Amino acid sequence: MLTYLGSGKGNILWVKARGELTPADHMVFFARLEQLIQTYGKARVLCELEDVDGADACAAWTDPMSSVRYKDGVRRFAVIGDEKDRPWLTRLGEPFVNARFFTTAQRGEAWRWVSEQIEDDCQEHIRRLAYAKWEAAGHPPGDGVPYWVAAKWELLHAV
Repeated sequence: MLTYLGSGKGNILWVKARGELTPADHMVFFARLEQLIQTYGKARVLCELEDVDGADACAAWTDPMSSVRYKDGVRRFAVIGDEKDRPWLTRLGEPFVNARFFTTAQRGEAWRWVSEQIEDDCQEHIRRLAYAKWEAAGHPPGDGVPYWVAAKWELLHAV
C-alpha cells in the first residue's frame, strides 16, 4: 500500500510504501510522477519503504519502460529503508540517474538531499508559466508581478 505525504515543495513526490504493493499502486505512483514532470519539467522522489517485499517493489519500478520513460524527468530519487534491504532498495533507484539509498536513521538527510536547490527547479517553471500568462494577456505594459504571482500560485497548487 502506498501513502502519499505532503512535501510542502511543489515538485517532490513523497511516498511511503508499506506491505504489499499492487499493480494499482504502481499505476497511481507513475500517474502522479508524470503529473509532476508535466507541471515542473523535473520531479524529485522521496520513497520510504517499510515491510515491503523487495521483489514486489522492484518489479514495476525497474521495468525497462519505466526507466526510459521517466529517467530524464526525475532529478533526484531517494530511497529510505532498512540496511538489511539495501541491495534490493538500491535497485529501486537504478532507472534514475541521480538516486541514493538512506537508512531510516538518515531520514532527515534524505529529505535535505532530495529537496536541496529545489528553488532553482521551480523558479524556471514559474518564469515560463508567467511569461505564457503575460503573452496570453496580450503583452500588457508593467512589471509582470501579477503574472509571476499567478504562475507561482498555480504551480504550488497543481498537485
